Amino acid sequence: MVRLFRPLPWLVGLVAVFGITVWLTLGMHRGLLLSGAIRTKVWPWAPFHPPVPLTAQVLSDPLWMFVPWMDFTARELRAGRIPLWNPHQEAGVPLLANAQSAVGSPLLWPGFLLGVERGWNPTLIAKVLIAFLGTYLWLRDRRRSPPAALLGALAVAISGSFIAWLAHPLTLTAAAVPFLLLFGGRFAERATRRDAAGLFVSTYVVLSGGHPESAPIVALLAAAAVAVRSPSFAGFVRTGAVAFLGALLAAPLLLPFVEYLLASEAISGLS
Repeated sequence: MVRLFRPLPWLVGLVAVFGITVWLTLGMHRGLLLSGAIRTKVWPWAPFHPPVPLTAQVLSDPLWMFVPWMDFTARELRAGRIPLWNPHQEAGVPLLANAQSAVGSPLLWPGFLLGVERGWNPTLIAKVLIAFLGTYLWLRDRRRSPPAALLGALAVAISGSFIAWLAHPLTLTAAAVPFLLLFGGRFAERATRRDAAGLFVSTYVVLSGGHPESAPIVALLAAAAVAVRSPSFAGFVRTGAVAFLGALLAAPLLLPFVEYLLASEAISGLS
């Protein structure tokens, strides 16, 4: 097994320097990084831009939903309240239970702590860096050479699909998947406390990401990866038990969503 954690502080430092460089180069310390086409539709930019049809309607979701949810959640938390209810949408709707608000995701905590103006862009760059670091470590653990692992990490973290959905909950979930594969496989082969902790935390981060549609797919992928690496059925079950504990930690976020889903028309296929 490749020794991953001895050079880890150096690798984390290198990734941090790279992230800061990208942050400053792209001007992510100024304003909010949002879809540019939306400026033709909303004040105060609309009068100064010719009307342009939105070719990708879903890319406007951060402006209409994710940023306002983060702002409202931050204000509720600062007031000492759990953001269960959003009174500003329609006649009032559940907030925590809609899943996509991702209130429990650690990757959104900068926005909750610092506010949207200072915290939105850090959540975006954090997803890229976490996906990069997790993929690199996972590929190195699979005995790929450093150049191959670096190329694979870049292919995941700056892929077209990942960047296109960077402001959406999908990438909150996807960013931690390489860590889930890394720690799940390592724990299945040789159970250690460090790998158990990594599996526990990465399971929680994936499930709290606000994209429950991806959870079954990720679970199947992780189960297949663990089955391949586990030397015995007992190792497979032991790994599943640790992942289950991580899922229990996310249960306060998942159970309200399940109840909300069962009470909605979406369960019958209506949108």
